[in-house]
Amino acid sequence: MENVFSTKFRRYLPSPAIIVALSVLIILAGQVRFIQDDAFISFRYAHNLAQGNGLVWNIGEHVEGYTSFLWVIIMSIPHFLGINVELFSYLVGLSFFAGALYIFDRIMNERGFSIWQKCLGFLVLGTNYVFLSYATSGMETMLVTLWITLLLLIVVLTEHTPQESQYYIVFSLVLCLALLTRLDAAIVAFPMIIMMAIRFHRYQKLADTPTFLKMMIPWMFFGIWFVWKVQYYGHLLPNTFAVKAATITSYRQGFIYVLLFVVGNIAFALIYRLIHTLSSRKMPNRFALVLGSSIILQMVYLIYVGGDFMDLRMFVVIMPLCTLLFLDTAKTKPLVFLITVWLLVANQIAGRLLADSRTDLLSYTGVDTIFALEQYIHGADHQWEYLGTTIGETLDHDPSVSLAVGPIGAIGYFSETTVIDMHGLTDDWVAHQGIIWSTRPGHQRVAPLSYLQDRKVNLIIGFPHVLDHASIPKELARVYEFIWFIPVEQLAQLPPQTTIVRIPLQYEKYAYALYLTPHPSIDQAIKTGLWTSEPLAKLFSKN
Repeated sequence: MENVFSTKFRRYLPSPAIIVALSVLIILAGQVRFIQDDAFISFRYAHNLAQGNGLVWNIGEHVEGYTSFLWVIIMSIPHFLGINVELFSYLVGLSFFAGALYIFDRIMNERGFSIWQKCLGFLVLGTNYVFLSYATSGMETMLVTLWITLLLLIVVLTEHTPQESQYYIVFSLVLCLALLTRLDAAIVAFPMIIMMAIRFHRYQKLADTPTFLKMMIPWMFFGIWFVWKVQYYGHLLPNTFAVKAATITSYRQGFIYVLLFVVGNIAFALIYRLIHTLSSRKMPNRFALVLGSSIILQMVYLIYVGGDFMDLRMFVVIMPLCTLLFLDTAKTKPLVFLITVWLLVANQIAGRLLADSRTDLLSYTGVDTIFALEQYIHGADHQWEYLGTTIGETLDHDPSVSLAVGPIGAIGYFSETTVIDMHGLTDDWVAHQGIIWSTRPGHQRVAPLSYLQDRKVNLIIGFPHVLDHASIPKELARVYEFIWFIPVEQLAQLPPQTTIVRIPLQYEKYAYALYLTPHPSIDQAIKTGLWTSEPLAKLFSKN
């Protein structure tokens, strides 16, 4: 019995070659690690949870402004332990990255891929710049990728031994974890769910009550969580979905986002497979059918919601599937190897060069490059983390101070003040009733000035604009609408006492905010000279 167990256990141990490959790729992912602003939204929810304030953005306001419940719970661990959350997110993300690649290798083994095909698979997926970068980022991207690849592995294993009941039980558990990570993981997983349901019905016989009951145990806990979620937040779906899908999200924007992935990444495998299937007039095998269906469903979903503003983040979850589809096609078409040469040059090397460029070549599509996402937090021209820290320390992290911000993550997390999300991710009213502003994914709506006045917002930061001028410059007047997200027709509604506050940052630069509603802490900062202010009217008199 012990020998049988040890034999099965050794089967799942990684080989020395895989350990070396994973180690190299982890080092590469660590070299291109980054963190983005939206990660700090989860961090703030986790911080409030650890502080005993509940899963909330602002204390007392129940809004589901995060996309991943499980990720928030994981990110609460460093807050409970008092360790650095950014470092913790890096280490956890890299662990999930290694886990996803290990499962990817197991799938290739189970499918009988040759050694050159497996090397090719690791080369195509493991060195993909987008896949490497989102090993970190501070978000749940790699965690949901881990769950999806694990679900696919279980589907592959049951193809050979469909009578093994433990596979269906584990599949049920992993699917629940995937949905707790992101509810829209159900879209990619849907073909796998159908395949497993068919096999369970055919081979397990629905009369197998013990197996069915064990499969239902994870769903019992999932149901309890879902009922709590709806009762706690008041909505079936996260507020983040309302921000994206309940507005004028452009299908054209979503199509462009999908096109960016197809042209510059391994999604061409899907197109190549379709052409190959049509030309051969043969139905693809079940493995290819599941892969292709999952990839297509994710693409259709992203077109519907208008894509995303983060560089191909929403495609990371299907990158292992695309690579496997590519390898499955290459089994009978070695010519695909030549295409891989183009792929590696165009995607990996060019992706690195694009990331090093200070010119955001994707800005016209509404998509920020990974380099741009990183610069928002620590770059000299943005300094969002330092801005949040400065505001928090100057105002003594006073929760009675209210800020209105567009990119709320780092500023909200480090300031620990009350923060109104001008785009509605963490604000239920703005998400459903805010002014239509643009077609940029997740940024379509904006809070009207009247709402900010009703909320008695003290400082309107909008999109933080960092300049190196000693006094308020003319440039600020030319772009004020972009900075503070206040439509020009609402300018006349600003109270006459409104001033512009100048907040000193690093590198002799300054950020500017509209001082709307008076607050003693802000008055004190101005009085002591930590901050300076000028009347709003003076800004426009300079033109």
